[in-house]
Amino acid sequence: MAKRRSQLEVVRAEGSDRLAFLSDAGMSGPHPTDDGIIYRSPSVEISISYYGRPDAGVFTTVHRMATDEVWQRADLSCLHVACGQGVLQDVPTSAPNPKVASKRVMQHAAALRRILPRLLTDDSVVLFGRCHGRQLPSPD
Repeated sequence: MAKRRSQLEVVRAEGSDRLAFLSDAGMSGPHPTDDGIIYRSPSVEISISYYGRPDAGVFTTVHRMATDEVWQRADLSCLHVACGQGVLQDVPTSAPNPKVASKRVMQHAAALRRILPRLLTDDSVVLFGRCHGRQLPSPD
C-alpha cells in the first residue's frame, strides 16, 4: 500500500505544478520553505503554505516591496476581493486532509492567475492599501 501524502507534501508538489505560470511571469521559483513554496521577483513574493493544527489550512500570501526597506503583506483572499473578483469565501483555506489541500491549491492558483496582472503593476499599491485598511469594494 502506498503511503498517503501529507497536506504539506500536496502543497509543495501541486503548488509547484499549478503555480508554474508565475515562472512564465518572470518570477523565480518555486523555492522550498519550511511550510510550502515561494516564488520571487525583485518587487513581489508569493508563497503558498500549509499550516497544521489547530487551524489546518492552505494559505497564499503576497508580499510587495513598498520601499527599499519595507515590504507589505496581504492574503490572497483579501487581494481577490480588492480586485473585485468575488468574496473572501471564494478563496477558502481549510484543509483537514490531503484531498482538500489539493482542492485548495487549485482554487488558490485560479484566483492568483486572475489577479496576477494587477499585482505586477503600480495598481498593487491600491490593492494592498485596501487590504491593510480593509477598504474592500462593497458587494453589489
